[in-house]
Amino acid sequence: GGGWREAEEAWQEMKTDGVPPDRVAFNAMMAAMMKSGQYRRVLRVREEMKAANVDANATTFNTLISACGRAGEWRKAQMLVEEMSTLGLAAD
Repeated sequence: GGGWREAEEAWQEMKTDGVPPDRVAFNAMMAAMMKSGQYRRVLRVREEMKAANVDANATTFNTLISACGRAGEWRKAQMLVEEMSTLGLAAD
C-alpha cells in the first residue's frame, strides 16, 4: 500500500509546477489514498479541493464516504451523504 507516496510526490510536483489540479486529478488522488488505507489523507485532499473551488461529483463523495466508513467515521460519512443529497448527487 505504498503507492500513495508516489501519488503524493506527483501531486506536490504538479502544484510546484503551477498546474492547478482539476476534479479528475483530485478524485484520482483521493482514490490512491483510499486504496492505500490513508483515509484521513482522503479527507485532507477534499479540503484542498474545496479551497481550490473545484466542484465535487458523485465519484468524489463515494470515495470520501468509503474512506470515512473504513476509518470508522460514521458521523462524517452521514454528513457527506446529506451533503450529496443537498447537491442533488446520487450515491452508489
